[in-house]
Amino acid sequence: MACALTQGHTPKVCKTSAGVKSFLITEFANVTSLTRTAGVITAITQVAATDWFRYKQKSEVASFKQTGASDVKTGTVAYDLEANLELLGLDQATQTELDLLIKNTVVLIAEMTDGTFWYLGEDYGMDLVSDGLESGVALGDFMGNKIQFKGRGFTRVASVSSTVISGLTIA
Repeated sequence: MACALTQGHTPKVCKTSAGVKSFLITEFANVTSLTRTAGVITAITQVAATDWFRYKQKSEVASFKQTGASDVKTGTVAYDLEANLELLGLDQATQTELDLLIKNTVVLIAEMTDGTFWYLGEDYGMDLVSDGLESGVALGDFMGNKIQFKGRGFTRVASVSSTVISGLTIA
């Protein structure tokens, strides 16, 4: 059987913390191939002289989610991806970079608080679909950008080996 199940699920005994610590982002066109071993991305090949850029996040503000759906009538499966980031502060350099981000299709690697990494946008990349700039009103209000990326594909998010991360050029 082509889709035979291979394992069950046992809940974790040890508790961990959730949340995204940072996102690594590069243009979708920069990644030329991925290698998977047992479902884990073990190599990323990219165009020469291209970089990944780190978008650090404060605790408990950034997230990503994947929603899978299958259609019984057509026999197809699709996955919707969403990543939410908060960029604190208001400065021109960030606004200029956000203008470039909104014009690009990108891929993201989410670095989780538990030290694991997850690849988002493998099939068609992800697009910045919402860029909300907030000035705040009260002295203690949020000031900066809340941005959201969305993507759709046929491949589930995959973990990325930490050795792959250490081999990336991060600007």
